[in-house]
Amino acid sequence: MSSPTPSTRSPLNEHGKCDRATLTRPPTTEIAYQAYCTARPEGRGDDAAFAVLLVSDICHSAALNWVDEFFDYEPTAGAGLRLVDQALFQGVIYPDDDRLEHWLRTAESNPDTHLQEASHRIRESMAKWLTESQTEQQSVAPEYSRSDEDQ
Repeated sequence: MSSPTPSTRSPLNEHGKCDRATLTRPPTTEIAYQAYCTARPEGRGDDAAFAVLLVSDICHSAALNWVDEFFDYEPTAGAGLRLVDQALFQGVIYPDDDRLEHWLRTAESNPDTHLQEASHRIRESMAKWLTESQTEQQSVAPEYSRSDEDQ
């Protein structure tokens, strides 16, 4: 069996502790993620969720590698979806990102109706954004380069 790539491998080692070698984010993201890594194996779901909320507030693109991990732990699933929403809102990722469909389906299949509804709101926002950007592109007059004959 091949070992997972560092970007998809869980930073929790076989003892449930963070593997510092996988942490290459800014210090603030590392601190928040370390708090999550400490709280999760100790069963402190509220603390883990709070730490993931901090990760979503910081919203560094590298933190998106942890979204699936956040979804896999019930207390942090909502905060994980918030990270996805923040990343979209802040332009860290865009609606055409290949990972979004998987994340939204994961949230929609969660028994928590809050996650399901939040996923639907994100989809609606993405559809609105795509419609607005298409309308904006159509309303802008095309630019033509000047040919040598025009000079």
